[in-house]
Amino acid sequence: MKKKRTYQMVKVQTVRVAELLPLLATGCIVALDIAKMKMVVALATIAGEVVKLFQFEHPTETEAFLTIVKELREALGADNVKVAMEPTGTYGDAMRHQLLGTGVSVWMVSPKRTHDSQELFDNVHSLHDAKSAVLIAKLQAMGLSMQWQPPTPSRVRLRALVELRQHEQSREEICQGRLEAMLARHWPEFGRWIVRAWYMRRKGYTEGSKQRAVVAVMRKLTRAMFHIAKGNAFDASKLFDVRRLDLDSTKAFAEEARVVAPTTTSATAKETTEETTETESKATSSEETSVAASQVTATTGTMERTASQETTVAT
Repeated sequence: MKKKRTYQMVKVQTVRVAELLPLLATGCIVALDIAKMKMVVALATIAGEVVKLFQFEHPTETEAFLTIVKELREALGADNVKVAMEPTGTYGDAMRHQLLGTGVSVWMVSPKRTHDSQELFDNVHSLHDAKSAVLIAKLQAMGLSMQWQPPTPSRVRLRALVELRQHEQSREEICQGRLEAMLARHWPEFGRWIVRAWYMRRKGYTEGSKQRAVVAVMRKLTRAMFHIAKGNAFDASKLFDVRRLDLDSTKAFAEEARVVAPTTTSATAKETTEETTETESKATSSEETSVAASQVTATTGTMERTASQETTVAT
């Protein structure tokens, strides 16, 4: 039985551009399936018909692939050669940079479009490297792609600053969490009223994300640690705008939470004490009743023995 070779690939060293030029006279699409090392390339016509499938190892065989692209550009012109690829993470960044250096345009095809069209052309629900390269070529021929433009220097710098901020923010949150734990152990009454009122007014607290409100409080309190370490007394009014804080309601809430629990405990203890006293009284009464009954029984026995002895003597 003859096997199907629809997606048969060859090595990059066996590709001869001169043999393919008659089929690519009107234009060429170079579709890449990006990977970390093993990349697959589909050479297709401007209509998306694949004429050659080959693979190469990155980065050891990348120069051979770039040589093929340069030969196509020289033979067909830079405007007639389009390179299409998927924006798959960082694996394709180096390859995209090298392709732009050859003078050809690079186009991006959405990976979702590739996934959704996996059985559109061959009615087979499967997806592998060679088939992905073929699908990218066909989607590029259909105009379902976007030309890649290098970002501006300001955008590159802004993205670097955002990543740096995320890194530093994660470390800051870890340190603030450790600081909060140490304060809870050694200084639980730290900023009792003002800090609590400011914390409860935070947007994160009202939206149900109390962790953000805690982080905001810790950022405030960290500023005071420098002055406290120098021997100054802590004054929460210097960190928070007390004019906007409802301190009376916060104090009442805290007092209620502090007072209600002991009151409830006292009532429970009182009830327990009364029950214990009642139980002890019942036990004492039972003991007294038992002792009285024993005494009555003993007296009755003595009287019976005395009467028996008197009857014996009379006889």
